[in-house]
Amino acid sequence: MTLPNASDDILRLARSGLVGFEVAGHLLSIPIGFVREVNQQLDLTPVRRAPSYLRGLVNLRGQVVTVVDLGVRLGAPRREITASSRLVVLKTTAEFMDGEIADDKMGFLVDRITDIVTPSRSDLEAPPANLSARAAPYVVGVCKTRSSALGILNPKPLLSADDAVYERFAATGLPEAIAQEG
Repeated sequence: MTLPNASDDILRLARSGLVGFEVAGHLLSIPIGFVREVNQQLDLTPVRRAPSYLRGLVNLRGQVVTVVDLGVRLGAPRREITASSRLVVLKTTAEFMDGEIADDKMGFLVDRITDIVTPSRSDLEAPPANLSARAAPYVVGVCKTRSSALGILNPKPLLSADDAVYERFAATGLPEAIAQEG
């Protein structure tokens, strides 16, 4: 199945595996090909005057990682970090951003990791018809599992320095349609 909002690279990576997680009560995922590691180190140093979705910096084995609060980036209110919270560290931006931004180390703060899935082609569906056009830069499809459905996110625009994209999406909030349980 071809998902209309996704590049061939995102689809290929989604079929290779997805890291599933929960953010503000929504079940989401990103292709495992973008993920360097999942870490529980969340001793964050705040960054003054940063956008609200930039939660801070963390030192992982001598490497400074910028932490994007994925929930805030998607329009949810800021949540407390708990024992279940995790940092999904992404491959360096130069590895998958085609030189769009610097070779930064970045990661997403998520509420908890749910699972790692390897979907078959038939498990992948296009984004729901009722998904807002404003969500299209972020949501490339849905992966059906035995017990739920995971929204598949494209991490590229979520890491974009284009705050206009962020502001448009945040104004509408996280669409319920991308994380409906099946």
